[in-house]
Amino acid sequence: MASVGGIATKQQRSKTPPPAVRPALQRKNVNSFHPTRPGQGKTTKKTTKDIPPECRSELQHLRTELQSATQRITDMDKENEDLRQTQTDLSDKLAGVGLALEERETELSTANSRLFDALQRVSELERTLQTKHEFIQSQEDTIQSLEYRVQEGEVLRRRLHNSIQELKGNIRVFCRVRPVLAHESTPSPAHFFLTDTVANQKMEAQGPFIEGKANPRCHFTFDKCFGDSSTQEEIFAEVQQLVQSALDGYKVCIFAYGQTGSGKTYAMEGDLSGLLQSEREEVGISSGVGIIPRAVLEIFEGAKILERQGWSYQVEASFLEIYNETLRDLLFTPTNQNKAPPL
Repeated sequence: MASVGGIATKQQRSKTPPPAVRPALQRKNVNSFHPTRPGQGKTTKKTTKDIPPECRSELQHLRTELQSATQRITDMDKENEDLRQTQTDLSDKLAGVGLALEERETELSTANSRLFDALQRVSELERTLQTKHEFIQSQEDTIQSLEYRVQEGEVLRRRLHNSIQELKGNIRVFCRVRPVLAHESTPSPAHFFLTDTVANQKMEAQGPFIEGKANPRCHFTFDKCFGDSSTQEEIFAEVQQLVQSALDGYKVCIFAYGQTGSGKTYAMEGDLSGLLQSEREEVGISSGVGIIPRAVLEIFEGAKILERQGWSYQVEASFLEIYNETLRDLLFTPTNQNKAPPL
């Protein structure tokens, strides 16, 4: 019971006013107090002066608590509103994240499917590559075996070729009869006949006719005899195997000897203008080319063929002349002399 202004009223106090009363309390002047008498419609305005002194301190304390509680409620409402807004934003973000997650899961599933297909393809390619490697290794072994057999065959060919050349003779002497040239008005007084038409190894020379005397006859035997109608191709065909022996590593020497005008230069060199013309036209050498140009071409062509089998060649050349028992280097470039100096 509280006695206020001589009027006794019974009031139930609550620590926290109901929510409906909060706005009203905030808008009213807390310094005014309006008690009513039961059964009366007239309102009497009272001030704090009417409140007993012992209640003023408690009232002031309650007012302070009310203001503090009201401020806390306001702050909590604001914080609650912020939390609701944050919850809404987070819900929207969560929905977006969920959609993005579904898309990423779909993409991940597709990527996994592609990765699985790619791994299968890689596995197939690895198996194919392994098969190819095995096939290549087998082919390399076969090639190596064949190359070894080719080398063995080349060694056997060289040995057999050298044996054939030895059977023919390591030193061979050929004889070639020069025909009568067009500018020679007087025919040769001597006559030469091939008496061996099978092997062409025997020749008979008949001297000039002398009245009252028998014509002298001489018989000669060579490894090969060539008549006055023989060609440059026939001469080179007989010595061509010796050029192959030179490629095989054997020392070979081919030279022509005879008296002046017997045809040595023609047999060894021949008509070089025909060789130059044939090189320009990229055709075979002409029929007038001699042994030396043909042998040089044969050496280089044979070296190219053997290079494919793993052989390598280094060619060195020299050009010498023996004249009147003097040896001269024809590749020497003279300075103050008209001809090469003797060696």
